[in-house]
Amino acid sequence: MEVPAFLRNGKILIAVFAVLATVSAAGAILAIGGGIEELALGLGGGIVAAAATIGTYLFSARAGHPHSHAVAWSGIVFGTVLLIAVVAELLRSSGELAELQIAAGLGGGVVVTIALIALIGVVDRYTSPA
Repeated sequence: MEVPAFLRNGKILIAVFAVLATVSAAGAILAIGGGIEELALGLGGGIVAAAATIGTYLFSARAGHPHSHAVAWSGIVFGTVLLIAVVAELLRSSGELAELQIAAGLGGGVVVTIALIALIGVVDRYTSPA
């Protein structure tokens, strides 16, 4: 099957996938009975996840990593964002903690994780053979 010429342009292909993903997400949220608030949260979360994933790929590629490594980093970041969202929703739905407590706890976890990753990078840089 021949791919249409306009889809060979990478930017158009990305835009088509973005529109399809947005429409699919909105349809899924509305199909399970979500209202405007859930739709806004879902689309906002999708934008954050997409920005983090794309930003990680671009940063990794520009830092000189091979394409496969940049894609792997992007997948890790996307999975982390998804895991944070699921944990936040589970904690929120349990009703045991206030939303501010959940945000503070997860935010602190993210900050500690970033600090550990930076520390590993610093140790690696100063202990690797030249």
